[in-house]
Amino acid sequence: MIWELIVKAFMALVRAIIGLLPTVGPPAWVDDGAGYLNTALGYGSGLGGWISFPIAGVVLLALLGCLVVGFTIKVVRIVASFFTAGGGSAA
Repeated sequence: MIWELIVKAFMALVRAIIGLLPTVGPPAWVDDGAGYLNTALGYGSGLGGWISFPIAGVVLLALLGCLVVGFTIKVVRIVASFFTAGGGSAA
């Protein structure tokens, strides 16, 4: 009962302090994030002659596939070690 009173008094103090702070909106550059992204992509558009973006996409997908397969194998080993009373130690 006393503890509840102390917590309520503390929360009232915190609310009063927060109420004193002004509310400020986000800066203008936050709303213009898409414009900055388009500018960066525009700067990189000239690299198409040096970097084959379709091949780079295939390479990144292959890398992601290898990571997924490796993670799946690790999870299967951990689950199998639980069934064989190994304790899940498949590091």
